[in-house]
Amino acid sequence: MILAVVTMFVGATGPLVSPVLAKFLENDRKGLVATHAAAMVAQHRLKIVVFGLAGFAFREWLPLLAAMIFSGFLGTHYGTKLLERMPEKTFQLWFRIALTVLALDMLRRGVGSLLAA
Repeated sequence: MILAVVTMFVGATGPLVSPVLAKFLENDRKGLVATHAAAMVAQHRLKIVVFGLAGFAFREWLPLLAAMIFSGFLGTHYGTKLLERMPEKTFQLWFRIALTVLALDMLRRGVGSLLAA
């Protein structure tokens, strides 16, 4: 719940949750991906409720929301196929690389925002 609130301000949901889950689900790529997906669903549901209560006009954004849902479906479909074929060590390597790149990008954006202010 705390991370869900923090991500509303930081804007990055997955990179903050993934390292925490990875510590509990070491050497279980399928468990990590499934648990991460469930956590993202819970966080996004909370955001939908909060933004809905704040008066966000979801109707105006329906085409974009539909495209995002469809692309998420495609990512899930093809990602599952890739996850089935990928060895655990390869997954762990690319998982760490992806988190490092995302963390560096978050730092770059944060520093860029501070310098622009």
